[in-house]
Amino acid sequence: YYMAMLEDEAVMAGASFIFGAVGIGFLFFYFRKRIDKKQMFASYKKMGLKDFLSILCILMGVQLLSDPIFIGMEWLFNLFGYTMESSLISASAGSETVIMVLFAVIGAPVYEELIYRGFAMSVGKKYGKVFAIVISAVLFGVMHMNIPQAVFAFMMGILLGYVAMEYSVGWAIGFHLINNGFGEGFVFLTKNLSENIQTILYYSIVGIFALGGVICLLKNRKAIAEYIAQNKPEKKSYLYAFTTVGMIIFIVGCIALGFMFIEKL
Repeated sequence: YYMAMLEDEAVMAGASFIFGAVGIGFLFFYFRKRIDKKQMFASYKKMGLKDFLSILCILMGVQLLSDPIFIGMEWLFNLFGYTMESSLISASAGSETVIMVLFAVIGAPVYEELIYRGFAMSVGKKYGKVFAIVISAVLFGVMHMNIPQAVFAFMMGILLGYVAMEYSVGWAIGFHLINNGFGEGFVFLTKNLSENIQTILYYSIVGIFALGGVICLLKNRKAIAEYIAQNKPEKKSYLYAFTTVGMIIFIVGCIALGFMFIEKL
């Protein structure tokens, strides 16, 4: 049974590589006249070491912030006699095959950033930078079809959207690779340790990054507020975006599939 599960995961990873490439190819064809590819892949601001470390700390620190949110959501579902345990296990489980590790660490970041920080943000950018970042983050979050993971993905999507908008899609891919690589690498390197040791190590590493992230956010809070104020769209832009048929079908469909993991206690 265990070997069968590994074979299934390998097949799923292989299919993900293939269908992801096909999907990206279709998007390039579909948007061939609507999106300037050079602009989509353009580099804007130079990424300095200070910028890199600041973004890295915030990115890794988001993982620490997501944990209390997960706990709160699980508590809320428990009140109504349901649990998200399967969703949490699915979101945190490491890959069991080499090809799945490759897809999780390389394939998924490349495909997802091209779709959400590439095509989606390029389409939404004409309505404002903040609008494009938020819309792409929402789509990126619900796309995971996993309720607790969607929360983390949304927060991560906001940061990666900013990186893509102000630096380049290439840098967004790079930070996404780091995030997924850390997750897969931590599970692999600590798999033989006790659960208590794993927990201590995880929160120690992520906690250090989170502290650095908080300091960066506090130091730059005025600049962040000014960025939002200067680039925010009209409120009706969000109303229009979230009431289009395509958006409603996509969001409702992904959330409905996510609730399939919710089980009775």
